[in-house]
Amino acid sequence: MYGPQGSGKGTQAKLLASKLGLIHLSSGEILRTESKRKTTLGRFLARQLKTGILTPIDKLMKVFDSAISRVPAKEGIVFDGFARQITEAKIYLKRLKKIGRAIDAVILVNISTKETLKRLSKRAECENCRRVLILGTKFKIGGKCPSCGGKIVRRSDDEPAAIAKRLRLYRKRTLPVIRHFKKEKLLTTINGEQSIEKVHRDIIAALKKRKLAK
Repeated sequence: MYGPQGSGKGTQAKLLASKLGLIHLSSGEILRTESKRKTTLGRFLARQLKTGILTPIDKLMKVFDSAISRVPAKEGIVFDGFARQITEAKIYLKRLKKIGRAIDAVILVNISTKETLKRLSKRAECENCRRVLILGTKFKIGGKCPSCGGKIVRRSDDEPAAIAKRLRLYRKRTLPVIRHFKKEKLLTTINGEQSIEKVHRDIIAALKKRKLAK
């Protein structure tokens, strides 16, 4: 699952995993979880994630080899945010092949830069349970999460400077990966500037065409 910042690809990945009975592996969630551990890698990630710069490949490999190894071989996976540059993609594809897995489809949930900036300016999360919340009259920074009572905070990578840097990196490094999968005839592009429900329906329809969903 690919898409620029704020496209809702994480939400769509979770919906897809639930619909098809798959395991959802999110690079962002896994890295943020690891960054909270009092280890050398955890402390490095805690500093690095604040910058908006892509995580070095050697660190990614260490974290995600562990994550993938915990998924039973019979379980399918929805990868969310993996392989954000072409070098990573090639390494992941080799490692997946080695363990008997392959990519069946690649979904790009696409939105404009203007929409990215609009959405991320309103996005926050619970510091405790990581629930994503939309700021407005109901939720404010420093308020309480309706799920667990935790503090509502803005993610460090949603600060304006970090957003701009992430968008530049997305265009420079991730678009070549998307073009690679398009060349391999694995890519389907979905209009992300629709309701969550409509985007989900479009994804399922696309997978049905590939005979990957019923």
